[in-house]
Amino acid sequence: MAHLDSPEPDLTTWTDADRAAYEGAARLASMRRLLAACPPLAAPFLRAYAAAFEAECGLTRVERELVAAVVAITNRCPTLAEQHLATLAEEGVPPAVTDAVRRDYRLARLEPRSRALLDYTVLVNDDVHLVSKATLDELRQTHSLETADLVVLTHVIGLGNHLSRMFTAFGQ
Repeated sequence: MAHLDSPEPDLTTWTDADRAAYEGAARLASMRRLLAACPPLAAPFLRAYAAAFEAECGLTRVERELVAAVVAITNRCPTLAEQHLATLAEEGVPPAVTDAVRRDYRLARLEPRSRALLDYTVLVNDDVHLVSKATLDELRQTHSLETADLVVLTHVIGLGNHLSRMFTAFGQ
């Protein structure tokens, strides 16, 4: 049950770019309405969220969605987790994999690179102070990640944490 009302905003006062960011976040319908209660925050956040999933780098869309799903699951935010798991299904990820990720990603049949990305996700999510140069070097060397990939990866984790907390705080 939602803790706050989230009526549809009046987008007529928004710039074209801000409206496009809002409309592009359709799968986050309830959250985008809440964010729209404060337009100066809504549009920049929605643009940053979209950029995290669209930025050109060595991470695939599926890898980014897996990361976002695991962040939401780790944060016990089922609404957001189900949105990302549904996107994974739309991207062709088999139900056996999404079901395993839902329960515990370590049980899923994933490529070593995907597992490493998710291990890093949980480390950043649960105990970021344990991330070291060696952690990042391992991702670079073993899984061919470039600096830009690590920045996008960590950005997806951070945005997922932000959204998970907002979804949970507002009863979404």
